[in-house]
Amino acid sequence: MLPLKSVMKLKCVCKAWWLLIDEFIGLYLKRIKESYLDIIVFDQTRVSDDLVEGYVYSLSTGGVLATLMTLPFRITEGEGAHIFLMQSVNGLICVTNLDEFKVCNPLTGQVVTLPECPRPLYSNIKGLDRLGFGYSPLKDEYKVVKIFQSSCINNPLPHEKIKFDYALCTLGSDLSWRKIKGPNYFSQFSFVYCNGSIYWIAGLLPDCWILEFDLENETFTSTSLPFVLDGRIRPKSLAVMENCLCIVTFMPVEHSRDIVIWRMDDDGKWVMKYVIPVAEYGQCWRPGNDQFWVNCLDKHKILVELVSIGGWILYDIKSKASQPIHHDTKNCIKTACFYWGNMLPIGAQQSRKTK
Repeated sequence: MLPLKSVMKLKCVCKAWWLLIDEFIGLYLKRIKESYLDIIVFDQTRVSDDLVEGYVYSLSTGGVLATLMTLPFRITEGEGAHIFLMQSVNGLICVTNLDEFKVCNPLTGQVVTLPECPRPLYSNIKGLDRLGFGYSPLKDEYKVVKIFQSSCINNPLPHEKIKFDYALCTLGSDLSWRKIKGPNYFSQFSFVYCNGSIYWIAGLLPDCWILEFDLENETFTSTSLPFVLDGRIRPKSLAVMENCLCIVTFMPVEHSRDIVIWRMDDDGKWVMKYVIPVAEYGQCWRPGNDQFWVNCLDKHKILVELVSIGGWILYDIKSKASQPIHHDTKNCIKTACFYWGNMLPIGAQQSRKTK
């Protein structure tokens, strides 16, 4: 059987083949949606002293992983072998070891490797880098953001004097990094993309807020947290649900693990949209022993990563049904996220909304 990437190339033979292959792709995507959970999983293996491989899987309803892509990354001697999967945007993903960035379409197998981003001399710890990946719908451009900061370890400068630099790479004919202006404060490693902007949780308790980067005009702005959280609770994560920016946190009660999802409405106000008791989603949750991360899905589902079970809980907010999902790989799972695939080549116009 030909790989899907090779089948896509055959569309150029003639119009009849184009139509036939388009019909085949439609059936192929329908079959995928029936068998899989709109979730991709990422892990990695160090195969030699200077090579790490990242693996992108689709996750089936039974927890079985089907390999979609294998991505090699070169590493230097003595360097940690850490690769990160960034949020899916319009069926594309971005995978990086913080030096090398690869934008990929897991369904077609297409990969675009970005040039290495020059690192400032003061930025001596890669683990302090912050990342973002998103799409500007008006300009029809995908962009990758990288934030450098100087180490606060053994640094005589106060925290507010730590240096920050921002770099941006736009996918297209000119694949190059350029410096952009940004604020001089700390942000969380993870991010979300929503409606043409990238968002991070910024600051440290008791002073936390949301940092927004508008991909259209390439400017940063800040947004306050819901009043009940301000200065009291640091959000666990940002997410997207119903095509709106959301904050995922716990109830503001000591030791509570009831999940609260706040949604930002069109007028910029925060609304407490859902409260999910731990008794409903966390039958496998172990107090004091679990770290977890929450992804949201527009179909009113959340994906809760539970370290102790080596997998996730897929929880349906409307039906209140939870489904434990154990993975069948011996490797160390790095992350999982919701994913909607498409067959468009990287750089083709995107006419539909981002999931």
